[in-house]
Amino acid sequence: MVRDVAALLGEAFGLFSADFTFMDQKGTSFHVDHHLLERLQLLPPRARVAADNVLRPGAPVYAWAVARKREALFSLPEFLEESAGVE
Repeated sequence: MVRDVAALLGEAFGLFSADFTFMDQKGTSFHVDHHLLERLQLLPPRARVAADNVLRPGAPVYAWAVARKREALFSLPEFLEESAGVE
């Protein structure tokens, strides 16, 4: 989990060392994990964060926080979702 390794990332690589972060865990914890990275000063001002499953099954608190900061939200279909008729 992020909370288990975030401090180690800062110790090993220093402040603002997470230029790109990909989050693919339980969506309801995205906002908590993102806040932790900010609090530990691991995200530089122009950091890029990609998060999977924000819109479905849903991470509404994180989506709201990102939209409030005027960041971008993109929705992409799941792999083979359209061609296989999976919903």
